[in-house]
Amino acid sequence: MNRIMLAGLLSILATGAQAQAVTGGTVGLAYDRNITHDRSQATLGGSLEFGLTGGLGLQADIAAHSRSSATDQVSTGGHLIYSFGPQGAVGGFLTYENWSGDFHAYTYGVEGRFSTQGATPLTVEGYLLRSSRDKGHSDLDGVGLEGSLAVSDLSSLRAGFFSAGGTADLTRVSFGLGYELTPGLALGLKAQRITTPGHHDNVVGVSLDYRFGSGATFGRRGIADLVPGF
Repeated sequence: MNRIMLAGLLSILATGAQAQAVTGGTVGLAYDRNITHDRSQATLGGSLEFGLTGGLGLQADIAAHSRSSATDQVSTGGHLIYSFGPQGAVGGFLTYENWSGDFHAYTYGVEGRFSTQGATPLTVEGYLLRSSRDKGHSDLDGVGLEGSLAVSDLSSLRAGFFSAGGTADLTRVSFGLGYELTPGLALGLKAQRITTPGHHDNVVGVSLDYRFGSGATFGRRGIADLVPGF
């Protein structure tokens, strides 16, 4: 069933890419260091968004993660989006992840985004997901929130929360800063704490992201994107 869903979604994305204009996207590099266990993760990824009609849009994601002490991972995904304008959007997503052939996972769910206006605009993004994994790995249910508060024309404060239940119960809390170096090019710094039963990991990261057009409405939903460095 998941394979049918993925094939259908990719077919829709391909059709949208051919028939509709690209409205925006992002491409970026990130490096995350787990200072608790002295391991790291480097990520190259991006998103591309296509406008359809009547507020509908499609977003395609791809990311490659290179990990120092675990299997590498590649993820591809798509979102079907309904936009209410600059202030908000809702959508559904499906992501496929391959962990160097060791196992694969499908992550799917619903999401929403809301932005305020004013001198210090606030953007909040929330999502509910389920990750279904093979080869003896447990399914995972999760909920997350990501927020960004613009404190000036060039800088922002960021915070995030993600909690998942299953065999691998975990909670991630993160805080960070963003600074726009040039129009569309932003530097990000963050610190996060990932807690599992009886244990915790501290992870720090740096990112460089380029946004073109209207950018991408939603973030990527692969597990390696949600808990980088873990």
